[in-house]
Amino acid sequence: SGPVEATPVLESPAVGAFFAPFISFGIRKADEGTNMTVSITPSMEVMEGEQIVLALPGFNGEILTIDTSAISPAGFARSATWNNVSNLLTLQLSVNISGNETNVVSISSAAGIRLPLAGIRDGQQTLTVSTNAAAGRVDGYVMRIVQPVGSFSDADSSPFINYAPAKADEINALTLALTPKMRLAPGEAITLSLPGFPPYALAALADVTSTVTTVT
Repeated sequence: SGPVEATPVLESPAVGAFFAPFISFGIRKADEGTNMTVSITPSMEVMEGEQIVLALPGFNGEILTIDTSAISPAGFARSATWNNVSNLLTLQLSVNISGNETNVVSISSAAGIRLPLAGIRDGQQTLTVSTNAAAGRVDGYVMRIVQPVGSFSDADSSPFINYAPAKADEINALTLALTPKMRLAPGEAITLSLPGFPPYALAALADVTSTVTTVT
């Protein structure tokens, strides 16, 4: 045993980073097709032929090989593919991106990618961006979510409504059961659309009560 003098490291792989990447959605409805905008600022060069990969867990898509016309700016991506098992959107670049250069990339709803059934929470840490750039690989860098998307559904539950006495053209008691996947604050509203129902003034006629059940 004994001390070791300073020894140079002969090989150290490059490690990159993205500065404050974020993602936003133009159509904010759970389980619906949407257009997405992603802002990325890599600390290093990302060259033509290398990949930008977005991990979008819970999203679904029907188009595996996406027409690059759904990606803008035009000419940004040589190819675009969606994997419905891994929930990865892979863009192979047809341009060079300089280090510290901000790129705003839009993926239109024509790409066929749908938001998760359970929506997207503010502060959610699962939407990430990666790259295989030779100048600095990045794995799973968390994107900030600009606009969360609420939902009343997931794989285990969805809203339902009951009527009593369930007779047409008579006044019925309505029971609405729902499980919000996001926090609801005092003063916020839940709107129930009932097409075909007569336009009674609910404020004068309705006796509204609520019961909260905590699911564990």
